Amino acid sequence: MKLNARQAARMLGVTETKIYRWVDAGEIPFTMVHHRPLFHRVELLEWAMSVELPLSVDMYEDGEPSPLADALERGGSGSIGAALEELAEAIPGCSDPERALIRDVIAARGAEMFVTRAADGIAMPRASSPIVCPEATGLVLLRWAAPGALILQDVPIRVVLLVVAPTIRRHHELLSRLSLALHDGAFRAATQRAGAFGLVLAEARRWEQAQLAARSASGATPGAAP
Repeated sequence: MKLNARQAARMLGVTETKIYRWVDAGEIPFTMVHHRPLFHRVELLEWAMSVELPLSVDMYEDGEPSPLADALERGGSGSIGAALEELAEAIPGCSDPERALIRDVIAARGAEMFVTRAADGIAMPRASSPIVCPEATGLVLLRWAAPGALILQDVPIRVVLLVVAPTIRRHHELLSRLSLALHDGAFRAATQRAGAFGLVLAEARRWEQAQLAARSASGATPGAAP
């Protein structure tokens, strides 16, 4: 789906003027059509993640949103070694054939599937690399790596997050929600504490309650664009 400058500004939480400045500087992905920049929201999501820019989840939610805390609880936590394909071993709700296929995809594409955050050693999926399992309810897996055990794109990784969803749209919704939550200092710090999964869930729920309270205060309906 192509977005105009106003829609892109709303998605990224910035002014249209800022969007046009990024266009002029060639910093943001866009396509010029009839002298007007248009933006693909998957490319914008991936770009926002790469530059660690907060963004609105409203462009992805359609009706009832998927709580991040619930998705994390379904995905569960654990440890990971040096092989990313280990992520496929314990995906809840997927059949063995689906899990084997996911393992092959991760093994083939490896680090290309992930955006890495050098500042905090977090790896999370690219918007353009969805893991879709029609049998699974949307979930987010959290895996902790031992210091120095996992290196992606020359970045030492301590935390790996993997989104598994029944549809591409749901993947993007959960990914955008996760990306926004990681801008919350307490939630981000909780993900860094290996084994403290209860704390991660508690901070995710606190963050989501704060988001709902902010929407209610502004008169917005959850899941609806402001």
